[in-house]
Amino acid sequence: MTLWEDYHEYDGPGWYRDLTSAIWYPAAAVVIAAAVAGALPGGRGRFLALPLAAWLGCAVTAGPLQYVQALGAPPATVALLASLAGGGIGAAAAAAGLRHAGTRLGLVSCVLAVTVGSVVDTWFKVPVLWDVIVPVVLVSVVATRATHRDGGAGSGVVAGMAGPLLLWCVYLRVVAPASVMR
Repeated sequence: MTLWEDYHEYDGPGWYRDLTSAIWYPAAAVVIAAAVAGALPGGRGRFLALPLAAWLGCAVTAGPLQYVQALGAPPATVALLASLAGGGIGAAAAAAGLRHAGTRLGLVSCVLAVTVGSVVDTWFKVPVLWDVIVPVVLVSVVATRATHRDGGAGSGVVAGMAGPLLLWCVYLRVVAPASVMR
């Protein structure tokens, strides 16, 4: 998904696209891996052990893979660090998600919606309202479900905002280095 052969030194939109993808896909992979593994029977420490194991798997596979893909581009280290940072962001989100069922649903649904929206936009070049309508609907459904299940608005807010906070963490990781590079 990350087109490192199109990578250039800082060029605005292309740079943001590549770096965001390099962080997003490892984060998404770790969240999904931890959620799937979290459905299996396990011990008390699984809320931390599973995301760390998923991050380690991401570090062993995605990091070196992105590094090799980026060897033709000048900053190949950026690819490796982005992959490791994305895996870390996903591990932190997954640890929170495994502790709270509503948060897990919010994270997984947001990861799937953003990833599918990105694939649709990249492959089909179709302008989609996916970026606006789908996230609002997902946040509303997840928050309503968690509030109804737990009987309190607090859990609904946390569950509904888990996915957008994951996106914000990826965005912050991309924007902070970009402001330094200017």
